[in-house]
Amino acid sequence: METIQNPNFTLAVECSDLILQIRVNDIILFKNVGERKTSCQWINDFIFDGENTIEVSAELPAHLANSGVEPPLSSSARVILQKNDIPVYRFLYPQDPPLGLPSVDSSEFRSETQHGLWSWQRSDEIELNEEATRTATTHLRRLINACEAKDVEQVIEIFQIKNRERAIAFYRDEEDYFQQEHKFFDERLNNPVWELEPVNDESIQYELCGKRRVVVAKILDSDNVLKWIDYKGMNTDIPLYLSMMNGQWMIVR
Repeated sequence: METIQNPNFTLAVECSDLILQIRVNDIILFKNVGERKTSCQWINDFIFDGENTIEVSAELPAHLANSGVEPPLSSSARVILQKNDIPVYRFLYPQDPPLGLPSVDSSEFRSETQHGLWSWQRSDEIELNEEATRTATTHLRRLINACEAKDVEQVIEIFQIKNRERAIAFYRDEEDYFQQEHKFFDERLNNPVWELEPVNDESIQYELCGKRRVVVAKILDSDNVLKWIDYKGMNTDIPLYLSMMNGQWMIVR
């Protein structure tokens, strides 16, 4: 019998001298603040069965928008959302006819998957009030403390839902995938040069997204919470998405 594979969605972006932000199902998957930047990412983690929405907003940086002159030729953007290598959405700047800035463009696209909904898509809608924010930060503090204590087992336990669903998405044996993740964190946390950037709990902010079923954690609305100097001397950071399941926060992506 032929095995039916999930459709693979990828988001490819090239932009320069523009403030560009891309949301899929209300989740920010790309953001540029006026630099030259390229990206190509697999986005199945954020795709719903059925209808999905992509929204692209583009504007000139302030120093260009307020200059009173035409945007430079270097201001450009190319966004392509593909389903199994077939484009289902395009955004281009400049284009003909000319597109005025600032601009917001949105479109819907469909997906039919075989794995069903991800855990966060089955969760209840989140009311992001003071109590929810406090308990979310408490859960993140568990992860931060585990990293600082170099407790690899605790880190893997906190990421168990994310790892289990990633194994499914990549058609991997769950135990093998968990071992791979264990090796990833063991190599980093137990290397003498590894260093976690300190986090002040009061600086953690949350943005509700994913049809009100997930929040993304940020530091002062810009940086990812989990940041470190890698064992190779590289700066690394991991975006963290949380969802509420049976009254408890879980890191789902």
